Amino acid sequence: MDEFDSTKQQVLDKAIDDALKIQADLIMLFEALHQGFKKMDEDVLPSQLRDCFTARKQFNVLKEEGKQLRSKFALRHLYKTEAVSLDSGFVIHTPQRQLISAGKPWHAYLDHHLKQVVLGQQARDDLHFQRMLPRVYTFLRRTTRFFRDRARDYQGLKNSEQSNFDDAMTIDDACHSIYNALGLSGEQIKVLLSLGHDYSSAQGIKSNYHAHSTHRFQQQGLSLFQMMNDYQHEFRTDIDASFFKVTPERYLLNLLNKANILGLSATATLPTVLDNYDLTYLREMLGPRMINGIEFLSAETQEELDFEGRYAKGNIQVNAEMAYWDFIRLNL
Repeated sequence: MDEFDSTKQQVLDKAIDDALKIQADLIMLFEALHQGFKKMDEDVLPSQLRDCFTARKQFNVLKEEGKQLRSKFALRHLYKTEAVSLDSGFVIHTPQRQLISAGKPWHAYLDHHLKQVVLGQQARDDLHFQRMLPRVYTFLRRTTRFFRDRARDYQGLKNSEQSNFDDAMTIDDACHSIYNALGLSGEQIKVLLSLGHDYSSAQGIKSNYHAHSTHRFQQQGLSLFQMMNDYQHEFRTDIDASFFKVTPERYLLNLLNKANILGLSATATLPTVLDNYDLTYLREMLGPRMINGIEFLSAETQEELDFEGRYAKGNIQVNAEMAYWDFIRLNL
């Protein structure tokens, strides 16, 4: 990849655009999954599907976690904002912080008289709304990972029954079939499919998590929650969730699961203000797999590329000045 660092902005723009195209109401999505877990327990699904889930210990762990979240944050009730405007604001959740459109925290409490969760910026925050968002997101991410593993098992079983002349089932086909059987809508399935991509393989580089990494954004991306009111859902506020998971660094790591990459660029190691890939994070994930090509150049070539050393040897000094600042100073 020649000038490989120049691809970052293109990958970033496409990833953000794709994430904003796929969104679903967070509470309704959670409730749909909760009802799917209940279907598993009620023995109303095909046994071939049910058995591959309920036989796993993780199924019961996730089911109980979902019940606790549903009770703790009153997720079986409808959430409704106090504001009357249709566009009520947004919350952007990153691993380190939350950005809020109104500049004030969002709060929520259950109004037992209305049988409704009141969402707004009032002082009362019994349900800890901004704590609920990352908790539910984490639950969805863990659940989709579990479902994807079970779908991979089903995919292998299904394809083993096919002849070489039949179309093979893909992992997305298998996931879609499972979510469809649980009763999820098309938009909800799209969100879970996008959330379930882990960009790792059994033989390749596990590129989605590093336990001791400080580069949380590169690993997890961010989540956007937008509150929307509409007369067609007058009794609840849509909390539309979009998940931006495929950061440019993870996209590059995904390519490394499929091929070795030789990246060429004279500016790759310059500060990231130039939109370069975070090489520190890539080195953290790849370890010895990441090789600095300059080590393979001859001593003469490395000396030619060492401009700082050449300037020092020739007694050349470089002083940077901001012409615009001089203009301001002269006109004060």
